[in-house]
Amino acid sequence: MSRMASAYREFRRKLPAEVSNIAKNEFIDNFGRNKVGGTRDKGKFEPWKKRKIETTRSGKVTKKSGRSVLVKSGRLRRSFKIRPDINNARVVNTAPYAAIHNEGGTIKGTFKVKEHTRKGKFKVKEHTRKVSITMPKRPFMVSNSYIFNAIDQHFETQLKTIFNNDNR
Repeated sequence: MSRMASAYREFRRKLPAEVSNIAKNEFIDNFGRNKVGGTRDKGKFEPWKKRKIETTRSGKVTKKSGRSVLVKSGRLRRSFKIRPDINNARVVNTAPYAAIHNEGGTIKGTFKVKEHTRKGKFKVKEHTRKVSITMPKRPFMVSNSYIFNAIDQHFETQLKTIFNNDNR
């Protein structure tokens, strides 16, 4: 009985980190299923709103990218970190722009543009620029039935292992 109790305590100690990992992997999977990002729940896939096609000022299409919607450098996808404590499983995204992409909203502000040279000869003086950008909601950190089912399955498998090893 004492082996079973110590095995259960060890399982309980590791559980928040393991659950955090399960959630982290699901969140990363949301970034690219066949180059289409989105979330899934109860057998239904909800793709994210597509990007606008990149164009020049004259309206010419520069290129159609084959990448996933929220992936350019991959920083947002790589920025998931697990932060469990003794009773809670947590996953955070450390990218500064993660919240606006996940929740959507409007970014407003005035930004300083440094002095620079454009295409060799044309010099641009330092100035400020007012910006207002509306970002569509593209949730990638969503608790869904897939995460809960994976956690239940992990929990059940580990408990069966603990109880079956003691009966030998």
